[in-house]
Amino acid sequence: MLSLLRRRSPLADPRQQMAHLNAVDLDGLPQAGNFEKTIASMGHPALKPAQLDIFQINIGKLCNMTCRHCHVDSGPDRTQENMNRVTLEACLQALDQTTATTVDITGGAPEMNPHFRYLVDECVKRGKQVIDRCNLTVLLLPGLTDLPQWL
Repeated sequence: MLSLLRRRSPLADPRQQMAHLNAVDLDGLPQAGNFEKTIASMGHPALKPAQLDIFQINIGKLCNMTCRHCHVDSGPDRTQENMNRVTLEACLQALDQTTATTVDITGGAPEMNPHFRYLVDECVKRGKQVIDRCNLTVLLLPGLTDLPQWL
């Protein structure tokens, strides 16, 4: 199965996704209104942010599989969306400014990003717990079979 992008589906474009979502009737609620006002109009108190415990980093859309249920349309053909080292360093700088104790690494099969090991090592050096959103089948690929022992 090919990704939406590879199939040239209009839904590969986030603008098309938003147009599709905005066309859904939400029982009279504003479809593209102010979230805070909508919450208040329903009698709920304003939402207040809590302490940041988990810092999630999506490092790309490259994946060894293409799944119909994938909400980000990852696949083997999504090589252009792999996070580069410069952006990864910016993420680490942002992480350093937080109280997060856990880093959740996601994005396609994160292990396929060439900077994955570096990212994990840097997070561990900072004393962070690391969650790897792994599909497990990627661990059978050449060059990645040592990851279970390394992680």
